Amino acid sequence: MDKTNLESEVARLDGYLSGLAALNGEIRDYTSFCYQVQVGEGASIERALQLDYHWLPDLRFSSVRRLDNGTRDLEAQLGVYLVRNSPGSSQSELDNLRRFLAFRVLDKLSDIVGDLRQSEVVELMVSGDAKRSDCVFFCVCADGFAVVLQFNDDRKFVAAAGGAPI
Repeated sequence: MDKTNLESEVARLDGYLSGLAALNGEIRDYTSFCYQVQVGEGASIERALQLDYHWLPDLRFSSVRRLDNGTRDLEAQLGVYLVRNSPGSSQSELDNLRRFLAFRVLDKLSDIVGDLRQSEVVELMVSGDAKRSDCVFFCVCADGFAVVLQFNDDRKFVAAAGGAPI
């Protein structure tokens, strides 16, 4: 895929994730993003993310884990970040919705990355202090870059800021 198409597909998935996040909780409780980072030869995904977040020199990951079954594990874990709650839905309906939306995200990722079975997937977590967001990053590694799915629980950050005016 050429660079322009790659950027367009990543932007589409970013908008999709952002829209889903806005439907969860209060308007600013959760945020979600999709973007790509360059991963230099021999560099770790942790270092690539730290370089991408250069304005956060104290960025440290509380957990870094390679998903043994790659995108299969990613698809199984993704749903709870896509739909955090669904008032009025039964647990079965909520589980079905989560699986469907996770499938849609993986379908878009396959358009971006290609054969997902060959992709390494890394889960990184940042546990924020009392004033920072808790973040989960799922990185789907490809040749020289990674597609990052980032899910933030911003409730502590919003509360510390005294609420988030729109």
